[in-house]
Amino acid sequence: MKENNINMHWPKIELPAGFEDAESYLRHFVEEGAKRKYGDIDSLVSERVENELRHFKGYEPYFLVIHELVEFCKSQQIFISAFFRSATCSIVNYCLGITTVDPIRNGLSFEHFFLNTYMNSPYYTLAVEMDDLRLLVYHLQKKYGFDCVSKVYDGYGDEKTYYGDSLRVPSVDSYCIFLFDEPFKEAVGTILVDGLFLSEKEEIPKYSKEILDELGYMHIEFRPCDGPDDIIDDLSE
Repeated sequence: MKENNINMHWPKIELPAGFEDAESYLRHFVEEGAKRKYGDIDSLVSERVENELRHFKGYEPYFLVIHELVEFCKSQQIFISAFFRSATCSIVNYCLGITTVDPIRNGLSFEHFFLNTYMNSPYYTLAVEMDDLRLLVYHLQKKYGFDCVSKVYDGYGDEKTYYGDSLRVPSVDSYCIFLFDEPFKEAVGTILVDGLFLSEKEEIPKYSKEILDELGYMHIEFRPCDGPDDIIDDLSE
């Protein structure tokens, strides 16, 4: 896979025969999805697709990782939603099956997704049911390497209790998974998390989420939910 033109360390993505790089591989999925969604592709759809792909240049691995994860969830009948961070404003997300809302039919501006998201780059928060979160982490570890997937906790809440080198937190509002391009073993201490995997010790990365972001490592943020009804209730608030 050729080097992207931005300062990011993407996880290693296996490309099938016939694809030279992540750009051509992503375009394949988007074009196939556009045919399924729209049938005959008119100029409005094609121009919107080309505009988004042009803005996403260099970020193709990110979309490929999310697309594969969503397809895995569909195959396993796991509920997952990417409505956060204005993801529904992107026709690329729609064609990839990451979102289910047609941005053209609903008059949604692509810039609202790309320009108003984290660090001016594509970024998702994926909602999943608590019971399925462990399976998704394991799937990412198997696919990209157990030493190349690290769990980073974010949104601890106000209460923290330390036991020696361990940290016990009452709940987890969001759950960040970082993907690395090589084995990442820098970690210190352990963490005990209530409300996610009860009484389970896990290593916390040496670097904070903010520092890892600045270093250009990819992450996926998960928000635990109780299924589709939880998403509907959240949107109605």
